[in-house]
Amino acid sequence: MAHSPRQRVFAFTALAAVLLALALTRWLITPAPTPELPSASSYRININTAPRAELQLLPGVGPALADRIIAARTEKPFTTPEDLRRVNGIGPKLAPRIAPYIQFTNNALAPVDTPH
Repeated sequence: MAHSPRQRVFAFTALAAVLLALALTRWLITPAPTPELPSASSYRININTAPRAELQLLPGVGPALADRIIAARTEKPFTTPEDLRRVNGIGPKLAPRIAPYIQFTNNALAPVDTPH
């Protein structure tokens, strides 16, 4: 049974639409890669000197919270992770989440000393 040119065009168009739908579905369900901080064992951010953009790399810290951290450290530098609790928006859950990524020394982004 021979197919007319119109039937072939229709079949080709239908096949192309199905393939496009499958590709689009695959693209939509694939999660976008998220930027990650270096591992806590390799680098830490100095909470007392880091700029706003660097503070926003910390888990759970957005622009507004970064601004509040900067304001609080201007009044009194942080010396321990618990000091962060004085910042509105950093509570008992967030402080321990960001603690592995911060330091309190003079180097803004310094390697962490590891025992040999």
